[in-house]
Amino acid sequence: MTRDESAGTVILGYAPLFVTDYARFHHRGLMIDSSRHYLSVGQIQRIIDALPMNKFNKLHWHIVDSQSFPLNSPSEPELVKGAYSTKLVYSVDDLKTLNQYAHRRGVEIIFEVDVPGHAASWAAGKPELLADCIAKYGYNINNLALNPVNEDTYVTLKAILSDIVEATGTSVLHLGGDEVVYGCWRADPAIVAFMAEKGWTDYNQLMNYFVTKADVIAQELTEKVNPSTSRTIHWEEVFSANCDVDDDTIF
Repeated sequence: MTRDESAGTVILGYAPLFVTDYARFHHRGLMIDSSRHYLSVGQIQRIIDALPMNKFNKLHWHIVDSQSFPLNSPSEPELVKGAYSTKLVYSVDDLKTLNQYAHRRGVEIIFEVDVPGHAASWAAGKPELLADCIAKYGYNINNLALNPVNEDTYVTLKAILSDIVEATGTSVLHLGGDEVVYGCWRADPAIVAFMAEKGWTDYNQLMNYFVTKADVIAQELTEKVNPSTSRTIHWEEVFSANCDVDDDTIF
């Protein structure tokens, strides 16, 4: 210890103290929605820069929704027709760049492809994937949902998720599941016939059918990356619908 009488200070070179500090919550996240409000790669990088400064460690990226489909998926190139414009899109290289940028700053990006609801933007590239309910429910694009009885829906979803996982190496995928308008499904004769064939009377059963198929796709992809950290995330409506999901599912 040294003392500077003139300055009235004491310099302590060593103290037998140890400081142990950790965050109260493991998940400290911020969500961005690039469907309703497009953000450039540079803007997202600035958001990522700000996260560790404020002790956040997760960036939840809600990539697509009813309003636009800005993800240019090489496996499903038609879907990007649902973007606001050809300039307001993200390539898989952009996803890879941002994911690496975030990791170097201690931030994990959680990529969300919200299904089966909020799917109006899918129609620009693949209208056959939507439930046939536009005549009755098209007054609000948030009402439109994917067709869960069309097997091409799952083929397309797998292709999109595969592109994301391949580009980023993520072992966590968010599949949305919020605000599905069951009336949209009820308005589609093919879906109604499928329900009758199954003997189902509750549209939560159809929701469970979709979620379980979608989750298997996500789990198979992420388990190849890292089985111990493989997780699927949903909004709370999937929980409320009592869907049969994996024990590790996060809501």
